[in-house]
Amino acid sequence: MSSKISTKPLGLLEMLFKWSPKNYPEILVFHLGMFGNLLTGALIELSSIFGGGWVLSWAHGGFGAILIVGGLAILIRYLTSKPFRLTSDPMIIIDSLFVAVISISGSFISLMNLGFIRPAQNPWPLIHVVSVYLWFIVSLFGGGAVRHAVGLIIWRISGRDSSNIELARNACMKCGECIKVCSKITKKDYEETPAARIRDLLMNYDLLFESPPSPDVKRIIDETIYGDCRWCRLCTRSCPIAWDKPEMLKELAESLGKLKNNASKR
Repeated sequence: MSSKISTKPLGLLEMLFKWSPKNYPEILVFHLGMFGNLLTGALIELSSIFGGGWVLSWAHGGFGAILIVGGLAILIRYLTSKPFRLTSDPMIIIDSLFVAVISISGSFISLMNLGFIRPAQNPWPLIHVVSVYLWFIVSLFGGGAVRHAVGLIIWRISGRDSSNIELARNACMKCGECIKVCSKITKKDYEETPAARIRDLLMNYDLLFESPPSPDVKRIIDETIYGDCRWCRLCTRSCPIAWDKPEMLKELAESLGKLKNNASKR
């Protein structure tokens, strides 16, 4: 399957420095803090060889503060924006908890560097390092922010393989822009828009492979793809990764229908 999409996904830098400031500035702040922390953290590990550990520790703490501000702003967006909340999943809470532990432990390390806490009495460096590695593992395999980052890079490099649902799910920005623009066009509540219902089905695409197929799944497909969806492609044009969800669901549903029909004839 290869969907014909009239728009193309934003480049990674374009997404970060052009799309994010305009639509979700907290995402830019969070990523700048994250990238800065990763870079300075790696350099701190090498500071015993190249020096500069003190300066790097301060820079690491500064980027940590930026990360906290961005993370809090994302949580506020989650609580106040229904489209954003509808497209998010429980992993955002788990990611936030890990980032909180990492940030708090990093703050205590900064206090240690300032001399307010004695190093011998400070377990926070160990907590900081362990929580960072644990977060990467949990977020990667649990479908959190780390998995999204990996999926987004692969999606952009691979040329947006429209047949790969799992890759599209991971690359999804979970910003809710598709739902917002669909609501304006269809005049429906956010959760009742074709964009929201199609996306929910794709995010839970295992339901499509049930045998016998669920009547609810067939009803959703009939009511959206062959019903309420106007095929205006505004959801795709508003999507920063240009994920054509209606086309993907339509092709998948038709492909599965053919496969099931062929299997029943044997």
